[in-house]
Amino acid sequence: MGNKFLVLVLLLIGLVGIVGYEVVTKGHIKTLSIKSAFLPIKYVRTEGVFQYLGKNEIKDVLQPLVMTGFFDADMQAIQSAVSTLPWVDTVTVKRIWPDTIDIKVREKKAIRALGDKQPDYWTGRDIYTKEH
Repeated sequence: MGNKFLVLVLLLIGLVGIVGYEVVTKGHIKTLSIKSAFLPIKYVRTEGVFQYLGKNEIKDVLQPLVMTGFFDADMQAIQSAVSTLPWVDTVTVKRIWPDTIDIKVREKKAIRALGDKQPDYWTGRDIYTKEH
């Protein structure tokens, strides 16, 4: 009786395993992920000395990217979005447990200012004006 019961239990475990594998791999059940409702981003901290770049410019770019969960936020997308702003030289982005995204921004250096025009900036290779 004991051996028959053990064989039955092992067959049942195998059957459950096979059915479970098929259900997950065929897409009948989505894989679980931590959703924004469980660990929302509460703080977005921007650090840097801003002379030509405003924090509101950064905020506007970040707003759609940080309306998600702590683990769901795409750090590369955040870094890329901030990098596209004029006057941004370098950007580093990291998560700080449990609910903060830390963004460090370094502005490009101005090389000259003429009259009322915005100063030009230097990237190390090319010189750009604000209109560029």
